[in-house]
Amino acid sequence: MNKIRKRFINEINETLLTLKVDVEEDYISKDYMWDIDLKSLTKSIETIKEILLEEQDAYDNIPVSLRTSARGDDSAHAIMCMSDAIKELQKVNELLLQWPNTSLKRKRTSVRKQMIELIESTTEGLQEILY
Repeated sequence: MNKIRKRFINEINETLLTLKVDVEEDYISKDYMWDIDLKSLTKSIETIKEILLEEQDAYDNIPVSLRTSARGDDSAHAIMCMSDAIKELQKVNELLLQWPNTSLKRKRTSVRKQMIELIESTTEGLQEILY
């Protein structure tokens, strides 16, 4: 993965860490924060999709004989991590969309816990790409 794509992944990780704090501190219960978080999450998902397509294209252009090299392995691993991240963030997005209709405190606690776990898993996976 090139430096530019890594920089974008790092920025997405920072955005996700901010989202995690918003969820942990229950800032998402405020309508304006919920809207901001939903927009930043949607943008992060779209950016990861774009980076994934670029990385897949770069991998496809590696000669077949070199795909098992360190560079090829790193690229394949990055593709897998980003695919996983997209799936996890889409789950977070679904939970976030349901948030305004989640009224019971016990239910909200459960939803917040799910979102936090998914965000942590995603940031850990994306962190692997950076190093």
